[in-house]
Amino acid sequence: MATIYALANAASTLPLLSAYLLRALFISLKGDALVFLAGAWSSVSGDIISIETRARTQLAALAHASAFLIAQEGTQGSIDFQTIVPPILAVLESPSQSVRAAAVQCISVLGRVSQAGKPKAVYAFDTIYGTHSGKPNQPPGALS
Repeated sequence: MATIYALANAASTLPLLSAYLLRALFISLKGDALVFLAGAWSSVSGDIISIETRARTQLAALAHASAFLIAQEGTQGSIDFQTIVPPILAVLESPSQSVRAAAVQCISVLGRVSQAGKPKAVYAFDTIYGTHSGKPNQPPGALS
């Protein structure tokens, strides 16, 4: 899926195909889109694609993440997106100034979303930190 995402964002000569691929991808991901996008901007491999394509993919993923977060601003049930902060901070080390600026934009949107009220849930907590993340003194896989 990450390769399809990178290719869809790199193919500027086929905008209809790119739009179709991205639409299909986001429909299948639904609420997990932000987790996927964080992976896309964090782990785009420089060995497989060019540095230019890597930066373009990171920019697209951060822009899509900002749009996802902006869409959350108007929802009734507030969500805490703290799980997305570490991957955004990590991409601030990018050599690309435009990627760093897009990361700062995401942080700005996160700040606005966090002011929406008391959150009812933490976004993708179990997906990102695992099922035993709430039990710090118990090793993973240990029986309760």
